[in-house]
Amino acid sequence: MSILCKEYELRTETIEKILTETQNYCSQLNIERRQSLRVTLTLEELLLGLMNHYGAEKAIAVGFGKYRGRQIIRLQYEGEPFDPIEQAEDEWTGNIMASLGLSPVWTYRRKTNTVSITIADRRQKGTLFYIAVAAALGTVLGILGHHFPEAVWSFIDTNILSPAMSAYMGLLNTFSGIMIAFTICSGILGFGDSVVLVKTGKGIIARFSLLMVFVSIFGMSFMQPFVKLNWSGEDAGSSQAGALAEMIFGIVPKNLIEPFLSGNAIQIIVIALCIGTMLLIVGERARYVKTFVTEGTEVLQRLTSSVCSLIPIYVFMALAQLIGAKDGTVLLSLWKPLCLAFAGQSVLMLILLLWTAAQIKCSPILLLKKVLPPFLVAFTTASSMSAFTLSMETSEKDIGLDSSFVKFCYPVCSVMFMPATAVCMSSVLCCFAESYEVGVSLTWMIAATITISLLAIATPPMPGACVLMYSILFAQLGIPSEAFLLAVAANLITDFYDTGYNVMGLLLEMPREGHRLGYLDRSVLLSDPKR
Repeated sequence: MSILCKEYELRTETIEKILTETQNYCSQLNIERRQSLRVTLTLEELLLGLMNHYGAEKAIAVGFGKYRGRQIIRLQYEGEPFDPIEQAEDEWTGNIMASLGLSPVWTYRRKTNTVSITIADRRQKGTLFYIAVAAALGTVLGILGHHFPEAVWSFIDTNILSPAMSAYMGLLNTFSGIMIAFTICSGILGFGDSVVLVKTGKGIIARFSLLMVFVSIFGMSFMQPFVKLNWSGEDAGSSQAGALAEMIFGIVPKNLIEPFLSGNAIQIIVIALCIGTMLLIVGERARYVKTFVTEGTEVLQRLTSSVCSLIPIYVFMALAQLIGAKDGTVLLSLWKPLCLAFAGQSVLMLILLLWTAAQIKCSPILLLKKVLPPFLVAFTTASSMSAFTLSMETSEKDIGLDSSFVKFCYPVCSVMFMPATAVCMSSVLCCFAESYEVGVSLTWMIAATITISLLAIATPPMPGACVLMYSILFAQLGIPSEAFLLAVAANLITDFYDTGYNVMGLLLEMPREGHRLGYLDRSVLLSDPKR
């Protein structure tokens, strides 16, 4: 942590000076002009809000620097608790945007208010880049391994690669379940109280959640003609019905500990939903538990993010082991899940495009032109954050959705609505079940659909989260652990069109929901795109 702070008195001229220093600081970081402008405007709004509340000449400390690996701007001022951003947006949306690094965060400790603004550094190469480099190096080492003496390669494999890979998978599984539980509880607590939970955004959230179920059903159904699954499960009739009933009632855990030990994702989500809802109903009587959950969520997400940042090392070792032991041709089998995922996502987007265009009475070609720019940004960068600002602007200025609707719906649904990810999970799951001859049944298919729906909704906003979800999905549905490496390798490619199609899917669904609620300006919608 290295943050240099300066003391100021809140006056018009000092605010201008602070903003100038902020622009200079952003210039030194060499971030995008759009991002620099957003940070400056956000800081200006906060400072004016503080001056209106406290009056002129209020002492305030402004600091620039790096904290927990992120570039931030920090404001600190003493006095009674006052959050200058609470009126800007609803709490749940603010929590989600803050977790994405797109909104300021306010805290109050020891009679000191602190507001932190995270500056997203677009220059940093993502996890995907390092995975690609690790894959190349692992391939080279694996090929060289064929020229090593057999005793040398056996020693490397037995004493270095295998134990290290097992340790990493254990580390990943240790935190995955509890991290998902904390994330869901924190999201529920973000509503503020049970009345808001019932009334605010319930229609939007319910509809997008239900749509995710339909998307998962579509994904699993789309894959069936192209895979030959081993239907060696139960016979039809009473045994199948009994297995189905056991699966449905099996979502209720026997105790609080077992789901986390066994990695039962569905039971963990059920526990989190129950605890989060009860904490919200209890209210202030559980304020200390709420604080533990919300702060614990940030700690666990950062901890799990750190674990996921080690994925390139895992890929390096796993590819070296795989190619060193065989010839690496097993990687060629990835063509099938890759192609099926892309085909399924393309068909799904076409359905969403035609469906939305028919619902809002707009030309599909015109609607496609308007959502294409954010899609291309997300597709080429494999980063939804790179397309975030452009997507918000497109929703308001090109599609014609009301600003207040967009500010709530887009950040919330960008986290919970991931249709392309659900289709990709369906493709990878079915193809690996075929490759490893996993016994499937109707019960297995229903469990797969439910698990994919819940994991796509519960995926936390953090780097490497999709890879983390694969480890949970495979453990839930009996896919061998060695398939995880192939899933990571496939994710190198699918992450690009997953991200692009997730952004496009949300931009196609928001106009339909906005039209239903009366937030859509048709004159803007039917006009030519501004870009």
